[in-house]
Amino acid sequence: MKHYAILCGSAPEGKIQKKIDRMYEFLLEENGGLYAENEIMIFPNGINELNIAWFMNSLRAVGITEIFLYICEKVNFRTV
Repeated sequence: MKHYAILCGSAPEGKIQKKIDRMYEFLLEENGGLYAENEIMIFPNGINELNIAWFMNSLRAVGITEIFLYICEKVNFRTV
């Protein structure tokens, strides 16, 4: 099984939510899913429906069989 994680935030331009940072770090941990850095994409400022659909279809086209989608709306930011 090939997996991929998509982390979507709602931060203003140039910022990223702390929850996105924590989820990213968790996914890299042994007990968090064993994702590699190249298996995680972060959209810190959000993504629209058309682009997320295109991105997910592209992942499936290259053999990704499992997609973890994390959407974070709470506004705790840090500067990028």
